[in-house]
Amino acid sequence: MQTGDLIKVESKTESLRPPWYGMMGIIIGSEPATTHHDGVPLWEVVVTDSRCPVGLRSLLIRESYLRVLSNGKSPRLQQKNTVTESNTVG
Repeated sequence: MQTGDLIKVESKTESLRPPWYGMMGIIIGSEPATTHHDGVPLWEVVVTDSRCPVGLRSLLIRESYLRVLSNGKSPRLQQKNTVTESNTVG
């Protein structure tokens, strides 16, 4: 995971679901010095779903609750393979 990744908030089996479960968002940063008590990194995420109870404020979410949907690129552009992050035509 890295800054700019499109993610979906999920939960592990047999664990509590966060209030933004099933919503999509974008990673805007990481908190390497701040980790959960079990050593799982926290990522700063803006959940873009309008149903998010905290609006568009950034949240710190454990890495184990996040699933990467696209690695820093638009899924539409990846599918057509026309533009990459470096602005080259492929």
